[in-house]
Order: sequence, then structure tokens, then C-alpha cells
Amino acid sequence: MGWPLSSIITNGLQGLASQFNNLRSDALRPLHSKLNNSGSVLDEGSVVVYDFSAANAFKTTTIQGDPSICGIVISSSIAAGASGYLARDGNQLVKVTGVVTAGNRLIASSTPGYAMDSGRTQRGATGDIGIATTGHAGSGTGTVYADLDIHPFASSNILQKLPTVTPYANAASQTVHTFSHEVDSGANLLVLRLSHYGTPATSVTYNGVAMTLLSNTYDAYNNDSEIYYLVNPPIGAHDVSITQGSGWCYAYAESYLGANTTSPFRTPLTTVLGTGTSAIALSPVSALLDKVIDIATGDNSAVWAPTGTNQSSEYVNVNSSAHSINCSTKDGTAGNTAMSWSTSSTSRITYIAVAIRGS
Repeated sequence: MGWPLSSIITNGLQGLASQFNNLRSDALRPLHSKLNNSGSVLDEGSVVVYDFSAANAFKTTTIQGDPSICGIVISSSIAAGASGYLARDGNQLVKVTGVVTAGNRLIASSTPGYAMDSGRTQRGATGDIGIATTGHAGSGTGTVYADLDIHPFASSNILQKLPTVTPYANAASQTVHTFSHEVDSGANLLVLRLSHYGTPATSVTYNGVAMTLLSNTYDAYNNDSEIYYLVNPPIGAHDVSITQGSGWCYAYAESYLGANTTSPFRTPLTTVLGTGTSAIALSPVSALLDKVIDIATGDNSAVWAPTGTNQSSEYVNVNSSAHSINCSTKDGTAGNTAMSWSTSSTSRITYIAVAIRGS
């Protein structure tokens, strides 16, 4: 006995509707192909943030509530240096750590690649990812499903170091040192870290405009560390000119987007350490979304290396006069951010560390 025609039609239409809804969901789900610049393989459900050091790239974060979320990995896995797909909405698998209650909003955790329960049922937490539709019990890691609602930040409102940087090294003894640095489009802060012979420079300019001295420290052995800055610098390639007492000069120039132009920096810390030093450390005041930078000038040909957790070396060089410049950076944390360096030998050294405001 065959099925009634009405049942065949009804079942057929329902099946077509179901298939259409599935296809529509897949077709309308916004997928974003980006480069995995995290340095490791990331699998489905990983939480990632923008990485502006490379074009169209992402990385993981250790900042709880990081607002720069760019999506959730939906590819089965993305190798380091390869491209894969991210989603910003739809019901997706999300890797989580700690207890997650279904119905609560998710934010990035401090565990790279994972989200956590924000403790909120309503939108409003910084870096909100979406609402968990399933839960996770226990203190370890796992996965949940979540209705994503990721709105990438307006890039001009988040502090970002821009790609073009210029290291400068000149061991020659001279009173004026000049080099070209290109300020990237959109930058609103130029920062210059300066390591040179003798007492502080008498003049530092960019495109003929005087830069402001933020902090300096020096010792009796001609190890001088300084940080200069310029708000809303001219865009494009222009000369940095440094006038000083006759001697060597090393420098590192960089530009930022999204800086607080009214008060770009928090309080800098400085220290001067004498003969026999093999380790240095400072913990400047900072906040989430800040970028903490430092500069150390040493002598005795000592080669220094950053030792702080998640502290990245930016520029290290030892000149022929047995002096060195040592620059690094680290994402700011709430309260203070620990910065440190060490060397296998010993040295005299001057050191500055400061947070660039992220808000």
C-alpha cells in the first residue's frame, strides 16, 4: 500500500525546507579567511584576536576580556603560518576554560585560544563574544556551543603598534645623528627609544618638529637611555635628527595607532645599576590594553636578553664601543607589568620602562 499523495508532498516539502534552512545557514554564515600568526597550530573553537604585525592575520591572546577578538576558528585546524576560516556569528563550537553556565556571555580568557564565562547574562562585558548555549562543568578546559555576536572593534580606538619600525645604529663619534623613519598611515603617536653616549640629547626632531622627552636616565660611564615622543606626527617618511655630545648613538623608532593623545603614557620607571649587574627588572604601572615598552643601555659588551613572561625583544645591538641598546615590549596587565632582562656576563646599565596608554 503506497503513501497518500498528501503525506508524500508534506514530507517532501518539510525535507526541502530543512535542507534549505541548513544551506541558508551555511551560505549566510560569514566566514573570514585569515593568516594564523600565533606560532602554533589552532584547532576548531579557538578564540583569536587581530595581529596587526602582519597583513590579514590573527594570533591568540593572554588578556582576559581582550576586546580585539576577530573570530572563532571553524576550520578543523590551521597550521602556524597557514590561512583558515573564522566565524563571527552563528552557533559555533568554542573552546573554554573553567565553569561555563549556559545562558551566560563569554569573553576571552587569559589562556591562549580559550574563552571563559563572564558571569553576565546581558551584553556589556569588555570583549563580549556571545552567549553560551551549552555549559561546561569543572575547572579544566573543554568546549561549549555559543551563539556568537562578535563585533570587531573600530581599529582607531584600540592601541596598536604599526608595522614599520626603524632601528638605527652608528658607532661613529659625532654630534648629529640623522636617519629616516616612515610613520604608517593612521598613526597618532611616534615613539623613539634612544641609547647614546653621554648626557641627554640637546635636541630630537622628526621632520623638523621637536619631539618631547618623556624620560631619561644616565650614569657616569656614558650609558644614556631616553624615550621621546610626538603626538600626531606627519605621515610618511621623514628624518629623525638627534643632536648630542660627540659620540655613538643607537635608536629605535616606531609608530602607534589608537594612542591616547591627551596623555599617551603612564608613569615611567627608571633605574641605574653599577658594575657587576647581571639582571634588571622594573614593574611600571599599567592597565589592560596598554603596551609596555622599555630601553636599557649597557656596557662591557654584555649581551642582554628579556626574561619576563610574554616579553618580546624588539631590538638588541652591541656597538664597537662596547655599549648596547636593548628594547622590548609586552602587553599591559592590570596594576603593574613586570619587565626584566638578564645577561650571562656583567655590566653597568641604565634602564627605563613605561606603559603606553591603551585607553
